[in-house]
Amino acid sequence: MTLGDVLKNCRWKQGWSQRQLSEQSGIARQTISDAESCHRSTSVAVLIELLDAMGYELVITKKIENGKQTPKYRIAEAVIGKTL
Repeated sequence: MTLGDVLKNCRWKQGWSQRQLSEQSGIARQTISDAESCHRSTSVAVLIELLDAMGYELVITKKIENGKQTPKYRIAEAVIGKTL
């Protein structure tokens, strides 16, 4: 699953179109389309704005696997802390 898929799933769970997310987040609809389809890199700032508009937050943690630290991320609902 790509980051674009995650964004699209979050938007669908809201029942929003890209236009509605654009209106709620202040991010251009074309930027949302590009992010969801992975046509362009999405900055962390844009990602955070989109997730925040939908009531989600980006959580980044370090996790040790086989003695190596590897960054992990998850998208969580900000209000109830439920992980997707």
